[in-house]
Amino acid sequence: MLKNYLLIAYRNLLGNRLFSVINILGLAIGLAACMLILLFVRHELTYDQQFENGDRIFRVTRTFFGNDLNLATVAPPIGPLLAEEFPEIQAMTRLMDVGDVPVQKDGKVFTLNHVAMADENAFEFFGFRFLHGNPDSALNSPTDMVVTQSTAQRYFGRTDVVGETLFIFNQTDVKITGVIEDLPENTHMAINAIGSIKILPSFMGPDEMDNWGSNNYYTYLLLPGGDDGKALEARFPDFLIKHRGENAPSGTALYLQRLTDIHLHSNLDAEWRANGSITAVYTFSAIALVILLIACINFMNLTTARSTQRAKEVGVRKVVGASRGQLIVQFLGESILLTGIAMLLALAIVELLLPLFANYVEKPLSLDVVSDAGFIPLLVASVLVVGILAGSYPAFYLSSFRPVDVLKGSASSSGSVTLRKILVVLQFSISIGLMIATGVVVAQMEYARSLDLGYDRSRTMTTSLPILDGFWNQYAPLKAALEASPLIESVTASSRIPTAQLLDGSGYFIQGQPLEMENVKVLADLKVDYNWFEQYGVNLVAGRYFRDVENERIYRPPSDEDPIVKGGVAILNESAVRLLGWTPEEAIGKVLIEPDSPELDRLEERTVVGVVEDFYFSSLHDEIKSVIFVEMNPDYSVRVSVKLKPGDPRLAAEFLDEVWKQQFSHTPADWRFLEDTFDALYRGEERQAEIFSIFAGLAIFVSTLGLFGLASFTTERRTKEIGIRKVMGASVKDIVLLLTRDFTGLVVLANVFAWPVAYFFMREWLTQFAYSVPLSFGVFLGAGIAAILVAWLTVATQATKAATSRPVFALRYE
Repeated sequence: MLKNYLLIAYRNLLGNRLFSVINILGLAIGLAACMLILLFVRHELTYDQQFENGDRIFRVTRTFFGNDLNLATVAPPIGPLLAEEFPEIQAMTRLMDVGDVPVQKDGKVFTLNHVAMADENAFEFFGFRFLHGNPDSALNSPTDMVVTQSTAQRYFGRTDVVGETLFIFNQTDVKITGVIEDLPENTHMAINAIGSIKILPSFMGPDEMDNWGSNNYYTYLLLPGGDDGKALEARFPDFLIKHRGENAPSGTALYLQRLTDIHLHSNLDAEWRANGSITAVYTFSAIALVILLIACINFMNLTTARSTQRAKEVGVRKVVGASRGQLIVQFLGESILLTGIAMLLALAIVELLLPLFANYVEKPLSLDVVSDAGFIPLLVASVLVVGILAGSYPAFYLSSFRPVDVLKGSASSSGSVTLRKILVVLQFSISIGLMIATGVVVAQMEYARSLDLGYDRSRTMTTSLPILDGFWNQYAPLKAALEASPLIESVTASSRIPTAQLLDGSGYFIQGQPLEMENVKVLADLKVDYNWFEQYGVNLVAGRYFRDVENERIYRPPSDEDPIVKGGVAILNESAVRLLGWTPEEAIGKVLIEPDSPELDRLEERTVVGVVEDFYFSSLHDEIKSVIFVEMNPDYSVRVSVKLKPGDPRLAAEFLDEVWKQQFSHTPADWRFLEDTFDALYRGEERQAEIFSIFAGLAIFVSTLGLFGLASFTTERRTKEIGIRKVMGASVKDIVLLLTRDFTGLVVLANVFAWPVAYFFMREWLTQFAYSVPLSFGVFLGAGIAAILVAWLTVATQATKAATSRPVFALRYE
């Protein structure tokens, strides 16, 4: 019997080549797209799962003044104090991401990327595997360092480098005491080398590890199994009161984040690296499933459309004794066979496209059928599920025919016609929805690029000065050397570069108001050189810009001998002025007081001398913050911005490198165009838009395949009718309009269903941007018209072919 089923299936495949090709190709494309997306989704869901105690590790995070600043990092004293006071904390460790570090080795200068400083127990805490060295003593000394396997290979040409030394930060030698395996890509951490946290006070000051204002440390806690951290988190306010005073909980708060939740559920300031999004995982999973659904709909449509052609076969088989169950098994078997063939083709497509897709999404995706023990069973299960899903309705529908009806030619197909119409509407509703989503994402990206940011980023190159004996001592001679060149228009500096997050901030009081927490106003803080506003083209609303004079800078913090430091000046943006309750004109001359201690006994006073227009400093994901600008001073790191004169930027870039080498021969240059940095802000969304476009195109293509098959079947069934109409005088145009009318109506109906659903989901997607493009009716109309045109052209091609044939052949049909 099985042999007979296979023989019948084989004959049907060959006897209906067009429908077989459409079914197999549609299913193969749907399965391939589904597999590619699900490989990406699987990778996203595995972040930080490799850590043995990942479900028990929690990261401590910190917010300031409500939710004005949400940090993934906390101050260095917090971790040890928590571990000391709460016995349920079984272990604690801290890591600080110091980023890229200038390194010298054997007279060569290079940059070591992704360097972290950690507590001694970090290796045991996370279970990093050592290839060389002893994890128990690897960070005993402040000058010890552990590198990853690839880092050792890159800089030494081998992995056994224990005992080698590197000169870092242009200040000190460190000894390599261990080599660990490379961290997998699917972790929220980015580490190529780990130094001892004990070395930081020599760079950042002797009081660094007790500094509650230095929120630069990723702090992790190990809790007992089954503990969700909520009970511990509820005790944090009392902890802050104990160590920072009774007003502390109104200004800052601590929270816990499970390690395995960080990548997909965290989007805090100062994240170690760009995280993923659970929304993106849900979105791409849905896209994968709908494309597969469209392919299954094609199969159901074409199979039920051909039902009358196989009706007599069903009748004859029932007459000779076949049961309905046997017929169902036969038709489901044919469906599973087609799906199996489509799966083999899909695997070939995935194998061909996976390297391109992995490179495009910048993820190390792979598919190893042999080594992945669960893959083959999953593949077989997928074939069975998809085959049964796609073939279930045709199987039950065909097997329900009564022999007497089909042999007399009176079997009704009205039910299958209605179902086919419903499925066509569903197919095109999904495709139109994907096109609308693509249009909205593209429009938002274009909006971000064309929006007037309020500052001029053109012809600007930026870099950060290395850590030496004082940033200001380096900046002044560098600025003078650069501005002496005819290639350079101007040079300025700031504590952060536009496009970066404004992570510095503080609470301020208005002079004359009581120094109480309810009167504090939170302002983001940006240190700038006196000419920063002019170089970036930020417009003045009231007052004046900074001047290049010494008495406008505050160089010393408050102290016991001098608790109130006066004389500083400040510039506010319009948002800050509104927050403080002033107009721009009223703000000029007002004095703001910044507390320098929790007890409010050390203060800095600044007089407002100017107000500038609001501008988009960071991404459009972030609202414009209320910002106070103060002049640069030697205590802050310096990011240099160089405005090039019009001309060949390559000549200017070469000149910048030359000047850099003369002044900082010990540190590699890292000049970047601000335009490139800006483009990187939206690279993820642009990639998402392109992926949407690709898969929306696939959905339309698969839908069109099905529509082409249905159009071919319809014209074939109405061949005699077409011949009679032509004999009676119908034109080619009349015939084409007759055959396309029904399909066009179905696609119009699909728009009715697709538009409100797409509107709801895309409105929600736009909420992740603080500033977004309005949902344009043109995007919806364009997607609808595009779908109608695709459907019309697909059907009209077949209709025209039938309408231009000679009536004599049509009347002799059958």
